[in-house]
Amino acid sequence: MQEAVVRKVLSEELKKPTELAEETKKLLAWSLKAQLGYWPLKYFWIAWYNDGTALSQFDPESGEEIGFLEIDLPRVVKFGWYPITPKLARLVRKKGLLVVVDPWAKPLEVQLNSHRSLVAFRRNYLKYGKGKIERWTEYWLGYYEDGKEHMWHVK
Repeated sequence: MQEAVVRKVLSEELKKPTELAEETKKLLAWSLKAQLGYWPLKYFWIAWYNDGTALSQFDPESGEEIGFLEIDLPRVVKFGWYPITPKLARLVRKKGLLVVVDPWAKPLEVQLNSHRSLVAFRRNYLKYGKGKIERWTEYWLGYYEDGKEHMWHVK
Protein backbone atom coordinates (compact mmCIF):
# COMPACT_ATOMS: atom_id res chain seq x y z
CA MET A 1 0.00 0.00 0.00
CA GLN A 2 1.38 3.41 -0.88
CA GLU A 3 2.06 5.94 1.86
CA ALA A 4 -0.03 8.57 0.01
CA VAL A 5 -3.16 6.40 0.23
CA VAL A 6 -2.65 5.80 3.94
CA ARG A 7 -1.99 9.50 4.59
CA LYS A 8 -5.23 10.37 2.74
CA VAL A 9 -7.22 8.12 5.07
CA LEU A 10 -5.48 9.50 8.15
CA SER A 11 -6.01 13.10 7.08
CA GLU A 12 -9.79 12.78 6.80
CA GLU A 13 -10.98 15.71 8.85
CA LEU A 14 -13.02 15.02 11.96
CA LYS A 15 -15.40 17.83 12.78
CA LYS A 16 -16.87 18.79 16.12
CA PRO A 17 -19.49 16.17 17.06
CA THR A 18 -22.30 18.76 16.81
CA GLU A 19 -21.32 19.46 13.16
CA LEU A 20 -21.39 15.85 11.97
CA ALA A 21 -24.00 14.40 9.65
CA GLU A 22 -26.57 12.10 11.27
CA GLU A 23 -25.10 9.09 9.44
CA THR A 24 -21.66 9.84 10.88
CA LYS A 25 -23.04 10.41 14.40
CA LYS A 26 -24.16 6.76 14.39
CA LEU A 27 -20.50 5.79 14.01
CA LEU A 28 -19.37 7.69 17.10
CA ALA A 29 -17.93 5.73 20.00
CA TRP A 30 -20.30 6.97 22.68
CA SER A 31 -23.36 6.02 20.57
CA LEU A 32 -22.43 2.36 20.67
CA LYS A 33 -20.95 2.44 24.16
CA ALA A 34 -24.37 3.40 25.49
CA GLN A 35 -25.98 0.48 23.63
CA LEU A 36 -23.31 -2.16 24.23
CA GLY A 37 -21.86 -1.14 27.59
CA TYR A 38 -18.28 -1.23 26.29
CA TRP A 39 -16.06 0.51 23.74
CA PRO A 40 -15.90 -1.20 20.34
CA LEU A 41 -12.70 -1.03 18.27
CA LYS A 42 -11.69 2.62 17.76
CA TYR A 43 -8.03 2.38 16.73
CA PHE A 44 -6.33 0.49 13.91
CA TRP A 45 -2.65 -0.15 13.28
CA ILE A 46 -0.38 0.91 10.45
CA ALA A 47 3.13 -0.46 9.92
CA TRP A 48 5.40 1.91 7.99
CA TYR A 49 8.23 0.28 6.01
CA ASN A 50 11.78 1.41 5.28
CA ASP A 51 10.97 1.78 1.55
CA GLY A 52 8.20 4.37 2.10
CA THR A 53 5.29 1.93 1.80
CA ALA A 54 2.89 0.99 4.58
CA LEU A 55 0.58 -1.83 5.61
CA SER A 56 -2.69 -0.93 7.32
CA GLN A 57 -4.87 -3.22 9.44
CA PHE A 58 -7.78 -2.25 7.18
CA ASP A 59 -7.45 -1.67 3.46
CA PRO A 60 -8.46 2.01 3.01
CA GLU A 61 -10.22 1.29 -0.29
CA SER A 62 -12.20 -1.86 0.59
CA GLY A 63 -12.27 -2.08 4.40
CA GLU A 64 -10.88 -5.64 4.27
CA GLU A 65 -8.96 -6.58 7.42
CA ILE A 66 -5.31 -7.57 7.07
CA GLY A 67 -3.84 -9.84 9.73
CA PHE A 68 -1.10 -8.66 12.08
CA LEU A 69 1.03 -11.63 10.99
CA GLU A 70 1.18 -10.14 7.47
CA ILE A 71 3.51 -7.40 8.77
CA ASP A 72 7.11 -7.77 7.55
CA LEU A 73 8.60 -6.83 10.93
CA PRO A 74 12.28 -6.53 9.89
CA ARG A 75 11.30 -3.74 7.44
CA VAL A 76 9.15 -1.72 9.88
CA VAL A 77 10.57 1.71 10.80
CA LYS A 78 7.43 3.14 12.40
CA PHE A 79 4.31 1.58 13.85
CA GLY A 80 1.23 3.26 15.22
CA TRP A 81 -2.30 3.02 16.54
CA TYR A 82 -4.51 5.51 14.67
CA PRO A 83 -8.11 6.60 15.34
CA ILE A 84 -10.65 5.14 12.95
CA THR A 85 -12.01 7.80 10.60
CA PRO A 86 -15.69 8.02 9.53
CA LYS A 87 -14.89 6.81 5.99
CA LEU A 88 -12.91 3.83 7.27
CA ALA A 89 -15.62 3.00 9.83
CA ARG A 90 -18.26 2.83 7.10
CA LEU A 91 -16.07 0.54 4.95
CA VAL A 92 -15.14 -1.78 7.81
CA ARG A 93 -18.71 -2.03 9.12
CA LYS A 94 -19.84 -3.19 5.66
CA LYS A 95 -17.53 -6.17 6.27
CA GLY A 96 -19.35 -6.96 9.52
CA LEU A 97 -16.78 -5.68 12.03
CA LEU A 98 -17.79 -3.35 14.84
CA VAL A 99 -15.68 -0.18 14.77
CA VAL A 100 -16.41 3.38 15.89
CA VAL A 101 -15.15 6.92 15.52
CA ASP A 102 -13.85 8.87 18.51
CA PRO A 103 -13.21 12.52 17.55
CA TRP A 104 -10.99 12.99 20.63
CA ALA A 105 -8.78 9.95 20.05
CA LYS A 106 -5.13 10.76 19.34
CA PRO A 107 -2.66 8.61 17.39
CA LEU A 108 0.13 6.75 19.17
CA GLU A 109 3.32 6.02 17.21
CA VAL A 110 6.71 4.51 17.88
CA GLN A 111 9.90 4.73 15.79
CA LEU A 112 11.76 1.46 15.34
CA ASN A 113 15.27 0.47 14.30
CA SER A 114 17.48 -2.62 14.35
CA HIS A 115 17.93 -2.31 18.13
CA ARG A 116 14.23 -2.00 18.96
CA SER A 117 11.70 -4.85 18.93
CA LEU A 118 8.06 -3.88 18.46
CA VAL A 119 5.48 -4.51 21.18
CA ALA A 120 1.87 -3.79 20.19
CA PHE A 121 -1.38 -5.23 21.54
CA ARG A 122 -4.93 -4.49 22.72
CA ARG A 123 -6.06 -5.41 26.19
CA ASN A 124 -9.73 -5.68 27.19
CA TYR A 125 -10.73 -5.06 30.80
CA LEU A 126 -13.74 -5.96 32.91
CA LYS A 127 -14.39 -4.39 36.30
CA TYR A 128 -17.21 -5.69 38.45
CA GLY A 129 -18.73 -3.21 40.85
CA LYS A 130 -21.91 -2.57 42.79
CA GLY A 131 -24.54 -3.84 40.40
CA LYS A 132 -22.64 -2.90 37.26
CA ILE A 133 -19.87 -4.05 34.97
CA GLU A 134 -17.40 -1.63 33.42
CA ARG A 135 -15.62 -2.62 30.21
CA TRP A 136 -12.89 -0.85 28.29
CA THR A 137 -10.06 -1.48 25.87
CA GLU A 138 -6.52 -0.15 26.08
CA TYR A 139 -4.18 -0.02 23.09
CA TRP A 140 -0.54 -0.60 24.04
CA LEU A 141 2.50 0.30 21.99
CA GLY A 142 6.21 0.28 22.65
CA TYR A 143 9.45 -1.57 22.12
CA TYR A 144 12.19 -3.56 23.79
CA GLU A 145 15.68 -2.11 23.59
CA ASP A 146 18.76 -3.28 25.46
CA GLY A 147 16.63 -5.54 27.67
CA LYS A 148 14.31 -2.70 28.76
CA GLU A 149 10.65 -2.29 27.91
CA HIS A 150 9.37 1.13 26.83
CA MET A 151 5.55 1.20 26.72
CA TRP A 152 2.69 3.70 26.27
CA HIS A 153 -1.05 3.21 26.01
CA VAL A 154 -4.29 4.92 25.06
CA LYS A 155 -7.90 4.02 25.83
